[in-house]
Amino acid sequence: MIDLKAKKFSKVIIKSDKSSWVLDELKKEIEFSLKNKINFINQNFNYFIKGQCIFYINKYDLIREKTKNNNIAVSFFHIDPKKKKENKNILDYLINNKFIKCIQVTNKKMESYLIKKGIKKKKIFKIPIGIDIKKFPYVSIKKKMALKKKKGLEDYFVIGSFQKDGIGWGDGNKPKMIKGPDLFIKIIKKLKKKLNLHVILTGPSRGYVINNLKKLNVSYQHHYLKKYEELKNYYSLLDAYIVSSREEGGPRAILESMSSGVPIYSTRVGQAPEVIKNGYNGFLFDINKYDKLINLIIKNFKNNKTKLKIVRNARNTAKNFSYYKNKKLWTNFFECLKKK
Repeated sequence: MIDLKAKKFSKVIIKSDKSSWVLDELKKEIEFSLKNKINFINQNFNYFIKGQCIFYINKYDLIREKTKNNNIAVSFFHIDPKKKKENKNILDYLINNKFIKCIQVTNKKMESYLIKKGIKKKKIFKIPIGIDIKKFPYVSIKKKMALKKKKGLEDYFVIGSFQKDGIGWGDGNKPKMIKGPDLFIKIIKKLKKKLNLHVILTGPSRGYVINNLKKLNVSYQHHYLKKYEELKNYYSLLDAYIVSSREEGGPRAILESMSSGVPIYSTRVGQAPEVIKNGYNGFLFDINKYDKLINLIIKNFKNNKTKLKIVRNARNTAKNFSYYKNKKLWTNFFECLKKK
């Protein structure tokens, strides 16, 4: 609990919604990497707190709580272009709330968007999504083949998709279109004609993808993870990871794949264009022009020399996006938040 008599703006509370391990991990890593610089405290209820600093990783929590009399910071990862009224309400709140001191974005596209909509540039801090590479060790091609054989997957081309892409927290039969599950299935359908596929899924609300994989008669497995650290066990089996999203803040899966030695294929979404150098450490493709992607995946799969070069470059890229590399950016962000 916070000391209500604490010096003004001396404490920082990071609010995560506890429904997304990406946000929860971000909270943990920020607090751990800056524990000697920033006075963080855990506090679930903010209604009685005055004169302190609260960082909302989920912008919807900020809107719901309508916190007053504290310095406020918020992450703004992405928008849903179809929800125009909701986007306007959020932007109006960010512009008109005098308590909001700083806004974190992960990429240039979102930074430009907020400035264009009237947010003052001095309030915006571009801090990319980072990664703890120790949690995602590099797996060599030789070791991967051995692991696949152990799991009975040696005859398959294994593709990963580790996210939530259905609406709500139920079966997820209705797709969340900004996550691109429809595009993912279209890619799988075309790849199926060329390769013997197996798809590994994690996360809740995957009903839409699962139902379509069944229709296509594509082998798959689906896992609900208890701990974030379990993800590495599935990355170690992948021949490719496909990001098919239309809107993202990251996604972190790009860096997780890079760190793990998995070739990454991503739409030009979120911070992907700032992380992936096409053909050097991964591959970018356009949402409406994914046909070329099919031949590219097959070509890279058959050429170990090219694949090895790319995954090694990718691993080095992941190292440059560690939380410790972002430490100074986060320090500046919180110092701004604490200003009276």
